[in-house]
Amino acid sequence: MNDSNKINTDQETLTELKIVVERAVRPVRASLARKRGMREELLEHLTMIFEEELSRADSEQATLKQAAKRFGDTGKLSQELQGSVTLLNRFFRWDENFRLELGESLPHYFCKVVLTTAVIYPLMFLPMLLLTNLIGKPMVYGFSFQLLGVMAVVSTSLTVALVFSSNKVCRSLYGIRTQASRRRAILISLATLPLFPGLLFLTYLGLALSVPPPQTMTLALILAPLAPILVYLLARIAEPEMRHEAEWAELELES
Repeated sequence: MNDSNKINTDQETLTELKIVVERAVRPVRASLARKRGMREELLEHLTMIFEEELSRADSEQATLKQAAKRFGDTGKLSQELQGSVTLLNRFFRWDENFRLELGESLPHYFCKVVLTTAVIYPLMFLPMLLLTNLIGKPMVYGFSFQLLGVMAVVSTSLTVALVFSSNKVCRSLYGIRTQASRRRAILISLATLPLFPGLLFLTYLGLALSVPPPQTMTLALILAPLAPILVYLLARIAEPEMRHEAEWAELELES
């Protein structure tokens, strides 16, 4: 009984320590990986302070207050952490725009990804088109920009479909405080089967205003199972980050 109470107290204490750390880290604008590193480093530091104070204070609550006091003002600490974030790291915050946040609606997520890819994909494809015009036969500029637009639309659609589906599968398989549902994960994965044939059809339609030849569509149908496989692999890759973000996002910070 006493051991059980001790375990519960330890878990509650750890949550309180995490809340102190999250007050400092949550306002910081940085990449997800950088913020995760901040949390781990600060939590380790705060835990060491707590253990030092534990032998001096009369109660655990008093120890928490003293440890938080020694830890410092979280508002000032947020400013110091923000100052340590380089411009390069701030630039790579665009990766957050491809993540489906907890409770985020599909329309909001779609608009966020479209706005991000509207900047990224033209910057990626435009140098390729310019290089093609410089090497070999110059392409008609009208067709070049048509190709750029089609590739941007197809790439954006592919990104939205894969990331959204993998996030849903990830939460169905590994979600915190939610009932895991392998059936829902399988259904979401299977729903992506038409993805590659559909995007191929869209590409042909955008470039040539014609439908793909039968042999091309046959190949696309053969490759269709790649989409569910990619969704599952992306879900597995996203699992650690999803667990970390969900765990810290659930902390209720007092104002």
